Amino acid sequence: MNPTIELPAAELKTALTGLGKVISRHRTLPILGHVRVTRTDHGVVTLQATDLDVSACYQAEATAAGEPCDLLVPYEPFNKLVKGGKEPVQLTVEAKDKVRLKTFIGSSPMEQTLTTLPVDEFPPTVCLDPRSSDGHYIAGTDGRHLYAANSFHFDFKAPVLIPDRAFLRWNKFLESGTGLLTVPPATKNELPWLKLESGPWTLLAKSTDAEFPNWKQAVPASDSSLTALRLAANAVATLLAGVPKLPGGDEYNRPVQLEIKAGRFTVLARAKDAPDWTRLVIEGATITGKDITLGVNRDYLLKALRFGLTTAEFIDDLSPMVFSEGGRRLVVMPLRPDGAV
Repeated sequence: MNPTIELPAAELKTALTGLGKVISRHRTLPILGHVRVTRTDHGVVTLQATDLDVSACYQAEATAAGEPCDLLVPYEPFNKLVKGGKEPVQLTVEAKDKVRLKTFIGSSPMEQTLTTLPVDEFPPTVCLDPRSSDGHYIAGTDGRHLYAANSFHFDFKAPVLIPDRAFLRWNKFLESGTGLLTVPPATKNELPWLKLESGPWTLLAKSTDAEFPNWKQAVPASDSSLTALRLAANAVATLLAGVPKLPGGDEYNRPVQLEIKAGRFTVLARAKDAPDWTRLVIEGATITGKDITLGVNRDYLLKALRFGLTTAEFIDDLSPMVFSEGGRRLVVMPLRPDGAV
């Protein structure tokens, strides 16, 4: 009897959505367009995809009884079939290069036999062992804004760079709220692979020997001469609700003006070529320091608030501004002034 694996359609949709963020549309090898489905002798089922630099693996919630098996399924038809159904999907190995997919449309069965590749052609998975940890920062930047947090503890001798991939930005990854990062030491001949685990997901990625910029140089030192803005919960709620509605959101850089004047905090914006500014007065802001007005991309302002960074410090209208809370900071470059308010 040919081995069969049955998985719920809803769970498969989640798994294939995540794996699709690893599978490249412009892949260089046919094997990289396949999902590897494995069942262990304990009934644990995993689905895996790779582009050679990154490998993502999803572990099914429930075990599936049956003999151990290992098969490859072409991603595109697999994903298309799962999107259209609600009933469990069965995967059956018919031959070394054939796999049958079966589901139901209502009460009517629908089957599709796909040509696949031998499973031994799939790139090998790298296995990493956990290491103890001891404290450092995590930081990321795109050259216009930078986020840093120091509430992490790693046992790294040198900075570790995690490649920027769509999978890492996918909201279902790290959904459990807890992540585990494992990095073995590098050898003379090879850089280590990184392993990120969260809930049912495991991501393996090649590290790089590129150098990350000295990000601390971009963070202004905090001192009493800065203008400081501290936002209460009602102020944050007003900003989150009001800033997206301000005019000018379709302009390049999506600008708004932050005006701190005479003990009052106001956000201003206007559409291109509009003569007048729309003003959003923010109650619940505590201000210290001198008056200041500066421009900022509204998306970075909203990102800081959604991160829970409710304190902002400003030097002048051309220097980086710092949003912070505890050990977390978001550094944002202001927009150049485009005229008086």
